[in-house]
This record gives sequence, structure tokens and C-alpha cells, in this order.
Amino acid sequence: MRNQTSFKPTIKLTVEDVDKLHSGEMTMQRGQWFQLPWSDTPSRWVGRTPSGSIWAVHTYRNKQGRVVMDGGNRRFAAMCGAEDKRHRREGHGTSTG
Repeated sequence: MRNQTSFKPTIKLTVEDVDKLHSGEMTMQRGQWFQLPWSDTPSRWVGRTPSGSIWAVHTYRNKQGRVVMDGGNRRFAAMCGAEDKRHRREGHGTSTG
């Protein structure tokens, strides 16, 4: 049986939440959809860089007005793979958030 992770609906972040993500006080599960307070489209959480930057795949509205993920699921998977490699290189095992 496949291990299924349940995600919350898209989390609408406040400026304070973004500050907490930068500091590491708050984290999200990889793959969680969230919306930054200054954006009208959601992003997908990959992780946090060692310097505290938010690492995510962002979306945008195409010419038809539909929300499209930049690079799609392949880009998200590639970013997650890069995050896992970085995390292992630092001796932490696999990153989950």
C-alpha cells in the first residue's frame, strides 16, 4: 500500500508567517501549496535554504488566465531531488520540509 500524505488546502500566508518561514520557526511539508500575501497565485513548498530563503515552485497566469505551475511537476520533482542531495551532503538524511 502506498504511503499517502495528506495536505491541507492552500495555506494563505501572512507577512508574519513568511518571516517565521525565513527564520525556521515555521515550516511546511514538502509539496504543500501556499500563497504569499503579495501574490494572487499559489506556490508549492520545496524547503528552506541554509541562508533562510524560501525554496518553492511558483505559478503564474497564462494568456488565458489559467494558473500554471512554472515548469510543471517535473520541475518540482527536480527541485526536490536537488534539495535532498543538499540535505544529504550536509549530513541530515532526507529533507522533508
